[in-house]
Amino acid sequence: MKRGKGYGSQLINFITDFNDKTLKTISYLYANNPNAIKVYKKAGYEEIDAIVRGCYWLE
Repeated sequence: MKRGKGYGSQLINFITDFNDKTLKTISYLYANNPNAIKVYKKAGYEEIDAIVRGCYWLE
């Protein structure tokens, strides 16, 4: 298992940084997995109201 080694956090931080610097757009993420939600919150994303079922996260 690779859990608990910070790989997920590193990946989401890389993608977010790339998006901010290169694409210059807002990141919207969908998650219903509690482990993914923890990673998103740790990276600074916030939950927003969504029209469809589930959780959306906005940095």
